[in-house]
Amino acid sequence: QEYCQWISGAEASTLKKRDLGPYLQVLPPFGTDELGSTDFFSDEALDTLQSPQIKEETLARRARSLARFERDVKPMSQIGSNMYNWENNQEITEEHLRWASWIVTSRVLTVQGEAGSGEAYR
Repeated sequence: QEYCQWISGAEASTLKKRDLGPYLQVLPPFGTDELGSTDFFSDEALDTLQSPQIKEETLARRARSLARFERDVKPMSQIGSNMYNWENNQEITEEHLRWASWIVTSRVLTVQGEAGSGEAYR
């Protein structure tokens, strides 16, 4: 929701505890940085990998993304709220949600513990 507000130029909520704009600005734009995930491969490209496990896992993630979009995002976007608009007032799609999930999960920030401790915090 916050990314949609930011990318569409809507005013940020005054209830937010912090401004995420500086972080959001460093994320790659929608439609880029996707080839690092099979979630954005064509069906033909998935078949070319010749790995049934990767294809099954990818199709399952796509199905979960579509189910979440249908259940959580689409109904909210249809009530006339600007919470889920994209740039230039473009209506958000399931692909936007899939992209957002990829961007977040591909950028897990880890803080390493002291040298030799083997500790890490995510």
